[in-house]
Amino acid sequence: MSNRSAAEWFNTAAYQSPAPYTFGNAGRNSLRSQPYWDLTPSVIRKFPIWEQVQFEFRAEAFNALNHTVFSTPGGDLNNPQTFGVVTSTANYARELQLSGKIVF
Repeated sequence: MSNRSAAEWFNTAAYQSPAPYTFGNAGRNSLRSQPYWDLTPSVIRKFPIWEQVQFEFRAEAFNALNHTVFSTPGGDLNNPQTFGVVTSTANYARELQLSGKIVF
């Protein structure tokens, strides 16, 4: 399905409950969620103050591109309200962090 959305991650009409006491014919792990990826760069710079003393500056960005990764869609056929619906994200929002320390 090329038109994925959080309301219907896969074609839910293609699935139905198997007959009682039988297994269905859907393959194992046939329903997959979105691949997880993010970009977490950091920049570190040391500034000499004296012979044995340095100031270290660090800037880090977690999930720098703020790419949303959806969590696993609901897979319970007996609950049509949540079957195929993504209700959360698997990653976090962008975070920026600055720090400084004196190394001696």
